[in-house]
Amino acid sequence: MLKTKVLSDTLSAFVDGRQRTEPAQLSLQMDGDRQSAVSSKAGDHRFPLTPAAYLTLPIVFLVVSILILDFSRLSHYVVAIWPTNALILAALLRYERCLRNYASILVVGGCAIALGAMTSGVTPISGIILGASDVFEVGVVLMLLAVCRIDASNLTQFRSLLVFITIAGTVATIGSDAVAAMAVGSTYVIPWRLVWMHLYPAHALGLIIVTPLLISVTSPEWYSTQLKHRLTEAGCILALVVTICTCAVYFRPIIFMVVPAILLATLRFGLVGATVATLLTSLIASAFIVTGIGDPLFLQTQLAERILGLQIILAFTSLWSLPTAALLSERDQLLGDLSVANSQLKVESERKTNLVIGLRRHLSIAEEKERLRLSYELHDQAGQGLIAAILEMNAIDALIAGPAHERLNVVRKRMEELGKTLHRIAWELRPPAIDELGLKKALASYVADWSEQCGTEVDFHCDDPNIDDVPSEIGTTVYRVVQEGLTNIVKHAQQPSAVSVVIGHVGTTLQVIIEDNGCGFDIGAITAKSGGYQGLGLDGMRERLLLIGGTLEIESTPGTGTALFARIVLDAQRSAA
Repeated sequence: MLKTKVLSDTLSAFVDGRQRTEPAQLSLQMDGDRQSAVSSKAGDHRFPLTPAAYLTLPIVFLVVSILILDFSRLSHYVVAIWPTNALILAALLRYERCLRNYASILVVGGCAIALGAMTSGVTPISGIILGASDVFEVGVVLMLLAVCRIDASNLTQFRSLLVFITIAGTVATIGSDAVAAMAVGSTYVIPWRLVWMHLYPAHALGLIIVTPLLISVTSPEWYSTQLKHRLTEAGCILALVVTICTCAVYFRPIIFMVVPAILLATLRFGLVGATVATLLTSLIASAFIVTGIGDPLFLQTQLAERILGLQIILAFTSLWSLPTAALLSERDQLLGDLSVANSQLKVESERKTNLVIGLRRHLSIAEEKERLRLSYELHDQAGQGLIAAILEMNAIDALIAGPAHERLNVVRKRMEELGKTLHRIAWELRPPAIDELGLKKALASYVADWSEQCGTEVDFHCDDPNIDDVPSEIGTTVYRVVQEGLTNIVKHAQQPSAVSVVIGHVGTTLQVIIEDNGCGFDIGAITAKSGGYQGLGLDGMRERLLLIGGTLEIESTPGTGTALFARIVLDAQRSAA
C-alpha cells in the first residue's frame, strides 16, 4: 500500500506540476528550494496552450517528421538524429503544466509522427507503432525529469543537464526504441537489433542536442547572449563551422578542426552555441554521407555503419560541449552575481562610511561647541572672578605693611599667573579670534604667542586673501592642525632653530605646510608600530582632516627635520556652506 501511495503521489506531482513534501525527503526538499531560488531568478516562463499553439504544434511536428523521414529514405530509413521527440518534450516543458496540455501535446505529437511515417511510405501499422513508441518515450523522459525535479527553468544548469543526458541517452530511450525496432523489423523483415542499433542513438542524440537548444532560446538566458548586437560574430562562427565541415568532406584531416570550431561557439554563445554548432555539424555530415558527396569520412562500406560512426562522434561531441557550455554559463552567472553583490557591498560600505564620517563630524562640531562654552566659562566667569580678586588685593595692599604685605604680593602674583594660565587655556579651547577677527589673524596671533613661549622663530605666511571665507568647520580644522603641528614640534623636534607655517591655495585645494629643522624621525619605524602614529598626535590630525575630506602627508628623515602637508579640497558646495 505504501509503494502504491508513493507511486500515486509521484504521478500526481508529475501531472499537476507539484512536488511531494514528506518528512523523509527533507534533504531533497532543501535541494529543491535552492534550485527553486535559482529557477525563480532565471525565470520559469511557461506559455499558455492557445488555439494558435494547437494549430502550430501539429504542423511543426508533422513537417519535421516528414522532412527527416523523406531524407532518411535515401539511407533506408537510417537517420543520424531524430529531432521530433525533442520538439514534443520541449513543448511539454515550456507550456503550462496541466493534464489537458500534456495529453493534447502527446496525442498531437504521436499522430503527427504516425502520419509523417505513413506519408513517407511506412505502413500504417508501423507508423502507428512508431508514433506510440515515441510518445511513450517522451512521456517516460518527462516523468523521470519531474521525479528528479528538472524542468525548463533548470534544465540548462550543469547538474540538471548531466541528469537529463543520462535519462535521455540511456534509461528512457532504450526500452521504447527496442519496441519500435521490433515493430519495424517485423514489418520489413530486418533483424530488430540492427534497427535498434541505429534508432536508439538517433533518438538519444535528438533529445540531448535539440531539447537544450529549444529550452535555451525560449528562456531569459537567450537575451543574455545579446544576439541582436552580435549577428556578425554569430554569422562568422556559423560560417566557420559550415566551412570546416564542408572542407572535411574533401580533405579528411580537416575534420579535427570541427572540435575547435564547436568549442569557439561554446565559449562565445554558451549552450546555444554548442547545440547549434553540434546540430549543424550533424546535418551537414549526414547530408554528405547519405548523398555520397566527397571522400568518405568513414572507411566502412555500409552506409548504415557510416551513419553509426557519425552518431558516435556526435555523442562524444555532445558529452563534452554541452556540459562545458552549462559550466561556462553558470560561471558567467556566478561572476555576474558576484559583481552585483560586490557593487551592493561597495554601496553599503560607502553608505556606512559616510554615516560614520557624518557621526564623527557631528561629534567634532559638538566638541567645538563644548570647547567654546568652556572657553567662555573660563574667560567670563572664572577669569572675571579672578580679576575681581586681584583688584580687591590691590585695594588691600595700601592697608597692610610688613611681612603680611610681602605675602599679599606673592599671592597676587600667583593669581596673576593663574589668570594668564586660564586665558591661555580658554584661548586653546576656542580662540575667540576665529569668530571675531577671522582665521588668518587668529593663526597669526597663535603662531606669535607660540613663538614667544617656546623661544623659536616661526615664519608664518598665508597668501590666500579668501582664507577667512572658508566654512567654519574647515577653519576650525585648519586651526587645530596648526595647533597640533606646533605642539608636536615642542614635544618631539628637540628645539629646532627654524619653524615655518605656510597656508595657500593650489588650484581648488587649500594646503597647510608645517615644517621644522629639528631631529626628524623614521616614518617607516613609527608606522610599523602598533597604533601607527599614536604618540605623535598625527592620528588626531588625520582623523580631523578625514571628516572634511582632507588628507595628511608626512615627510621626515632623521636629522633633517619634518614637514607636514595637510590638503583640503574646496568644492563649490563646501565653499558656499
